[in-house]
Amino acid sequence: MRMLAKNQLVLSRFLFKHFIADASIIGFLAQFDDAVKIEQDTWLKATGIIKVITFNGIELLMIEVLKYVKVD
Repeated sequence: MRMLAKNQLVLSRFLFKHFIADASIIGFLAQFDDAVKIEQDTWLKATGIIKVITFNGIELLMIEVLKYVKVD
């Protein structure tokens, strides 16, 4: 199983419908040079190009981040 590269992270949020027990993560794989510098639980506003890639045999969407800012 392929792990994330140093220039990749997952931009994600928790999603739940009715109860916390139903919670799941929804998000996008993102790729940019500074990804390794971003600490866990940091909020980002990102702009980029959405691409379809194959990751571990599964097609998914990835954002090629062109610019980003940290959000407080």
